[in-house]
Amino acid sequence: MVPFLRNRLILFLLLILLLADFLVLFSLFRRMEVQPSQSETVTAFVACIFLAGIFSLFLFLSAWQKNIHPAETLYPEALTGVTGINGNVSAPANENTQAYTDSSESVQTLAEDLLPAAIPEKLSLFAEGVLSHLARKYDIVTGLFYVPEPDSDVFKPIARYAWYSPDPPPEVRLGESLPGQAVKDKRMLYITHVPKNYLTVISGLGSSDPGYLLILPLIEEDKNLGFLEIATFKPLNENDLQVLTQLGKLVGKILIRHFNANNRA
Repeated sequence: MVPFLRNRLILFLLLILLLADFLVLFSLFRRMEVQPSQSETVTAFVACIFLAGIFSLFLFLSAWQKNIHPAETLYPEALTGVTGINGNVSAPANENTQAYTDSSESVQTLAEDLLPAAIPEKLSLFAEGVLSHLARKYDIVTGLFYVPEPDSDVFKPIARYAWYSPDPPPEVRLGESLPGQAVKDKRMLYITHVPKNYLTVISGLGSSDPGYLLILPLIEEDKNLGFLEIATFKPLNENDLQVLTQLGKLVGKILIRHFNANNRA
C-alpha cells in the first residue's frame, strides 16, 4: 500500500467515509420502501454507493494492517544506535542504522586522515600539510589556505599548493568575490563547469582552467577563521563533500586550540 495510507489522519478520514457510505446506503433503502416506483434508478445508485463503501473498507483495512507507530516514522533515532546527550549509544535496530553509523564514522576518519599526523608549531607549516594531504587524496591542481589578518576583514594566503603564477595570490575581503561571499555566508561553495578564465578573475587561482572549484570556510565557535580554496579537474562526489565539510570543522578547532585564533571574527 502507498506510504501516505500509513498516516493516522488518513485512516480516520477513510473511516468517516466508510461510515458515511453506510448511512447513505441505509437512507436509500428506506426511500425505496416509501417510493417503490423509483426502485430501478435508486438501485443503480445504491450499487455505486455500495461499491464505493466496499472499496473504502478495503483501503481502511489495508492501511490499518500496514500502519506503523508514529514514533518509528518520525523519530527513528529513538529506536536506533544514535549518540544521545549523555554520550551512550544503544544497540543498532537494523542494518540501515548500522550503515548510517558506519558512514558517519567513515567520514570522520577520512577527514582526520587529511590532517598532518602531528600539529607543527608554525601555522604556515600546518596549512601546507593540509594542502598536501588534499592533493594526494583528491588530485587537486592548485590550492590556497587563507587566514584573516588580526582585527580585519581581509584574508591573506599563508600556504599554497602548485601555485605557478608570477604574481602572489590576491587578498580576499569578506563579502567580496566568491571566496569572500562564501566566508561571509559561512557555508561551503562548490562550483562545477567553471567557465574559461573564470578562476583568474574571481578566485585568484592563476591562469589554469580547472573545471571544479571548492571554497571551504573554516568556522569554529561562529568565527571566520579562514578558508580553503582548491581546484580540481575531476568532480567531487557527495561523500567527498561530506568529508571536506568535516575537515573544515576539524581545521577550525585546531586553529582555535593551537594557533590562538580566538581574536579572529
